[in-house]
Amino acid sequence: MEHKESINKFLEAVLGFSKPWYIEEISQTAQEITIILDYPKGTVFTCPKCGKQCHVYDHRWKTFRHLDWWQYKTTIKIKIPRIQCYQKTLIPKINWLRKGSKFTQMMENHIIDMAKTSSINKASKQLRMTDTQMWRIIHYHVNKCRAEADFSDLHNLGIDETSKKGHLYS
Repeated sequence: MEHKESINKFLEAVLGFSKPWYIEEISQTAQEITIILDYPKGTVFTCPKCGKQCHVYDHRWKTFRHLDWWQYKTTIKIKIPRIQCYQKTLIPKINWLRKGSKFTQMMENHIIDMAKTSSINKASKQLRMTDTQMWRIIHYHVNKCRAEADFSDLHNLGIDETSKKGHLYS
């Protein structure tokens, strides 16, 4: 039992999960690894709106794509808690998941890194996902960076034009 706990603690650290989540179970098929994450009964979570500590109202199981382990497609099945704060049911912030995404932050970061060095079509095949899924993640992060960009110190801007064959410049 102690050996299993130490392996799980190692895997939790490598996979980037933080408390209160822990690995409940790991299963493997010929093509896929599924990691099931849970949290201890009685865990309280912080309300994303007011910061109050709230008990779990109920939960929903959701599956997220994570970084592949070796040749195996890896998914994380996690019990997402729902809390009730001031008569409103909310989902607490989970640092390694982005609201609305079906991918973990580590996987999204890997997708962005691959997009920098490879064609989207080639990268999507390597990652066993659709190019549309990749483009959604890329657009989200590009738009987020654009919104956060500060151009207040920009005084000059140069723009270069690209041309197709046969285009004449005069």
